[in-house]
Amino acid sequence: MGGEFLGGRASIPAIGLLAILLSLSSCASTKPVPALTAGEEKNSLPFLERRFIGEVHSITVPPFYGDHDGWRESVQELLASSPRVNVIRPGTGGSAINEVRGGVSPGPEDRVEFLAGFGRAAGSDAVVNGVILPHKDRHEIILQLIASRDARVLWWQAREFTFAGSAPSPSDRMKMVAEMLNPLLPLLARKEKPDGLPSTGYRGGIDDQSKGDAETKAEPIKKSDTDSKPSAKQKTDKKPKKSTQPRPTTEDINPM
Repeated sequence: MGGEFLGGRASIPAIGLLAILLSLSSCASTKPVPALTAGEEKNSLPFLERRFIGEVHSITVPPFYGDHDGWRESVQELLASSPRVNVIRPGTGGSAINEVRGGVSPGPEDRVEFLAGFGRAAGSDAVVNGVILPHKDRHEIILQLIASRDARVLWWQAREFTFAGSAPSPSDRMKMVAEMLNPLLPLLARKEKPDGLPSTGYRGGIDDQSKGDAETKAEPIKKSDTDSKPSAKQKTDKKPKKSTQPRPTTEDINPM
């Protein structure tokens, strides 16, 4: 009986040690789960109108579609960090959206034309369209730079991501947004605004070829205006000409 008692006392430290070893083993095998994991960028050719991006000096960042975690604020902050770009703040943009369509934001398929009007009302060269789409086990963010003047998409990029917890942290959002926008930022505001344009600046894709076409179309109109005014020579020509035939004499008149 004494041996069993001794054996029982000896087994208590062994069980405690085994529990400690198991606990340490489980801690060592558990790896921290990344707060945000981003996939590869989807668009390999993001610059649709690279030649006009340099003329963008001011940008408006309206609310993103489906954004509940502050992605719009991260994009706005990153753009504002560029010394060459003027970011139109929410105060101006908020009043502008009410002027465009009563403050009602359309769905993701109809936002391009709508946001171009938003940018025009805010007085910016371009506007950022942001869309957050939830999928079954992941999310997707789509960013577009749209010309305010003619709703032309100058640049766009998309990326899928997953995150742990209720929302990505501000630092994780900023890091992911920076990776998407870093190729775009150095190209903004590299060109002077064309002469004769208002403060909104962007030409809206009017290149030399289209300008030449406009001048060609205007030429016949100018010419027709000139032709519609009769000249002094034309007025003189309208007077009746004197007859060159000799007047009949009395000899030519038949007395009968």
